[in-house]
Amino acid sequence: MCKKINIFLLFCCFLTGCVTATPIILPDGSTGYEIKCPGTQRSMGDCMNKARESCGGNYKVVDKEESSGMAFTGYGIMQTRDRSMFVECE
Repeated sequence: MCKKINIFLLFCCFLTGCVTATPIILPDGSTGYEIKCPGTQRSMGDCMNKARESCGGNYKVVDKEESSGMAFTGYGIMQTRDRSMFVECE
């Protein structure tokens, strides 16, 4: 029983996810960030806030993507969502 609860809690953490910003070099040679906002409890607004925080204010969206899917667990089917965007600081 305890093992099932631990797996369920781990899966819940996966659904909420953490917003991350990874520095990248864009095709034109400038520095930008890849912002990832996984989880059903996140929104594209969370990505935008992280981009603003990472760039110290203004930024330009180079590309963004949002996808959803289903995950099968011992407790049924749960929806998953992934969001990412590439930004260039201004």
